Amino acid sequence: MENYIYKRKMDLEAASTLLTKVMENVHESVKRYENRKDFFGEIMYKKESDRFSVFCQCKDNLDFVIGVLKSYIDNHQDPSTPKVIYYSPRKFTYIYDVGKFQTEVLKAKRNIEALLWIAKISKGEEIELYQECTKRLNYVYSHISKNR
Repeated sequence: MENYIYKRKMDLEAASTLLTKVMENVHESVKRYENRKDFFGEIMYKKESDRFSVFCQCKDNLDFVIGVLKSYIDNHQDPSTPKVIYYSPRKFTYIYDVGKFQTEVLKAKRNIEALLWIAKISKGEEIELYQECTKRLNYVYSHISKNR
């Protein structure tokens, strides 16, 4: 199970890195339209600023889930065995790859739901934390591709 969690963490980190680059581009676009006083400039400013705020929320949610997965790995890894995983995360290179986040979010959500199930059976303390992760991943899934 740890290997799957580790892979999902790596995939979400790659997605978060691309999202940071996309946010920089959208922020530049917001600044470009911010001072335009014509009708087109106002419409584009509203559209790009809404897009930027959704991307910021998605990035915050991804970073939260990455932190939870990292914490899980740190708490469940056996220090006596070296961690060697031959896995490279999915390559995200273009702004249009943002739509591919949905696939990675679904994979991560499935793994977190498995952790949630285990926590419920063992009456673990992490139940609310995993539920929050699922909620945040649902937000990313439903908002990310609409705004690319």
